[in-house]
Amino acid sequence: MIKDNRSDSDYWQTIYCALMLIIVAFFMFLISVSKLEKAKLKSFTDTYRSDAIVTATRQQLETNDGQLINDALFNQLGGRLDAILENTGYKGAVGLERVPGGIKATIISELLFESATAHLKRDFLAVLDEISNIAKESELSLAIEGHTDNQAIISDKYPSNWELSTARAVSLLKYFLESGGIPPERLRAAGFGQYRPIADNETPEGRKKNRRAELYLFPASVNHKTNN
Repeated sequence: MIKDNRSDSDYWQTIYCALMLIIVAFFMFLISVSKLEKAKLKSFTDTYRSDAIVTATRQQLETNDGQLINDALFNQLGGRLDAILENTGYKGAVGLERVPGGIKATIISELLFESATAHLKRDFLAVLDEISNIAKESELSLAIEGHTDNQAIISDKYPSNWELSTARAVSLLKYFLESGGIPPERLRAAGFGQYRPIADNETPEGRKKNRRAELYLFPASVNHKTNN
């Protein structure tokens, strides 16, 4: 039997040294991983920051550009419509307001259609022609919305206000397409019946305001969304 001459303290020192080497190696591993993750984090942060700056700048430019276009359209449309409305005896009959990316023109239905029908009145066509001219000259898209009051319709042709409001919007669309010469890809129409009122349906004045057509003119590149 071979006798080991090492004392217990020798064994303790060996174990201690091995443990210290393991701890040192572990901390070196943590440091290397930490540096790697920090580099990745910095790269990700720089990329995100760059993308965020680019996105914010693009949005700011688009907002400013849209506002400039909007102001120009509003002034042009307002001036030309005021002139044609005064000449035709309908001064103040079209309400204009700015909306994101374009202009909204609101017209009371009584000026456009006979009661409970979608037939356009001839007297107001000159105003629609001027809107068509502006849309064509400025290469604008046109979204048309039909709205009614909440009174039940009495008509064999239109069983509800849904059908009437939609038929009126489509009637306007067809006029802008066929007589106005606006390309079909720049036109759209929708009817909302009585479900998007802008006034109190309990009064005659409120119901008259709710019976309306809304025309949205906006650059073809703008995504039109209504906020009614």
